[in-house]
Amino acid sequence: MGQPFRANGATATLSATTTSSSAAILADATSVRVVNLGTVATHLAFGGSAVAATTADLVLGPNESATLFKGAAAYVAARTATGTATVYVTPGEASRG
Repeated sequence: MGQPFRANGATATLSATTTSSSAAILADATSVRVVNLGTVATHLAFGGSAVAATTADLVLGPNESATLFKGAAAYVAARTATGTATVYVTPGEASRG
């Protein structure tokens, strides 16, 4: 059995609020491990330098983590609907299958 996630690159820290914020992540990594340490849900989006998260984007619940495929995206954006959350995003490679 392969390792489910192998970190590769610096972890980005986002202070998610009701306004989208973004950070650069390693574009060569195909996946990310995301940890939401907040007590509110966080919405995430991946893309280029102009990416912005909306409340219609992917949701990561409070105090949850997930490994997500991001493709070639070089930036991640996060926001909340209410409140604030600290979100850690670590680029890397995840096993499929």
